[in-house]
Amino acid sequence: MTLRCVIVDDEELARRGLALRLQAIDNVQLVASCGNAEEVLKHHQQWRPDCLLLDIDMPRMSGLQLMQALPDDLDIVLITAHREHALQAFDLGATDYLLKPVLPERLQQALERIRQKRQWRQLEQQSSSQALLDCHTDQGRWQLPMQDIDWIEAAGDYMCLHCGASQHIVRSTMKELQQQLSDDFVRVHRSRLVNVCRVRRLQKITGGDALLTLADGTELRVSRRYRHALDEAWHH
Repeated sequence: MTLRCVIVDDEELARRGLALRLQAIDNVQLVASCGNAEEVLKHHQQWRPDCLLLDIDMPRMSGLQLMQALPDDLDIVLITAHREHALQAFDLGATDYLLKPVLPERLQQALERIRQKRQWRQLEQQSSSQALLDCHTDQGRWQLPMQDIDWIEAAGDYMCLHCGASQHIVRSTMKELQQQLSDDFVRVHRSRLVNVCRVRRLQKITGGDALLTLADGTELRVSRRYRHALDEAWHH
């Protein structure tokens, strides 16, 4: 697995030094090197990095502030000359924390940690996408790939599985179904579950509820009591 890295440091010499260290590490591609956080915010979707080597102490917008504005699945190694930011860095989800001057072996260790983390993430996604749901209907029993299910709603003693333009009615309770489903399925209402992989938008509305939009354009109301759990699962 080749890691796509971006260096972010307001000191040019520090950027050059890190770039040289990266050249000595196998399966690492430096896709960009920049001197401020604003440039990362502007271009990170175009660069598509796997990780940032990010300096904390920068003018206008610090590395810690930048972390909070970036996607959660972007692995970040924070780099600084000061130890006092370590606790906050890990609280914000940093994968590692390196002190300047950066030692080659510590940099390699940090990148290997990211590589392993991303490999595990891929395995989890593959496992989730291949999982099957046992379905019991009046006509018999069959299996449905969980990745095909967009959302689920209770209908009396039955459950309706919405899969694109198709619907499947199965004999089950909400509790029984939840015990089978992967963590990708989250409750958004006492009678509804959604596949978070299908969620494209989550918008707050009046009364503390929210409105979610799925990939096919379906809109579902999210009860206030379930909104936080959905938001966490969607951004995990």
